[in-house]
Amino acid sequence: SELASGDIVYHLASGRVKHAVDQFISREQFQDAVVVAAACAAGRFVEGSFGVGSDGGGGRGAGGAEQKGGDFDDGELYGQEMLIKINACMAVQWMQESQPILAACCMVSVGCVAEAVTLLVRGNELEMAFGLACCYERDTLAVSLLPALATRAHFAGERRLALSIMQTAVDGGGPSNGSGGGGGGNGLSLSVGGGGNRLPPLEGD
Repeated sequence: SELASGDIVYHLASGRVKHAVDQFISREQFQDAVVVAAACAAGRFVEGSFGVGSDGGGGRGAGGAEQKGGDFDDGELYGQEMLIKINACMAVQWMQESQPILAACCMVSVGCVAEAVTLLVRGNELEMAFGLACCYERDTLAVSLLPALATRAHFAGERRLALSIMQTAVDGGGPSNGSGGGGGGNGLSLSVGGGGNRLPPLEGD
């Protein structure tokens, strides 16, 4: 509505960035919200007027002392925080539309790799989640996905591949092998699913 648009213009003119971004998010105008947050991160707004407090964050307190914007006195830091919030909202929307890859892209764009991997796993995109973890050298994340990948390979009839994947996990594998065998200190076991059932032996082994 025109009234809501007028409120956003007022918030931006007075440096109340948080209020403007919140209004954009509530109206699902994510692109506009990103533009404002990016401008804040680039230092386009006056430091200390980011609108964190109930009265907008800026202004003067008792005794006329100038008050800065809550815990985010650094515009770049606060702008990045807002970008993460906006992209998280976008990711939720994409997940609701059954688009885990696009949701993960939203989180990767603001450096939240672990969250992106989690969204891919929730969306049953295990292979892509593993690839993303490897690409960003998140070895712990990658290794934690190996049992699920082995389970998928097993039920797809690729039993040799499943055993190979689990052997990699037991050896402390992943993108960069850890030291020592027999589990490699990662706590993984040769089980499928939550029931502790071991992969059946291959015929002829």
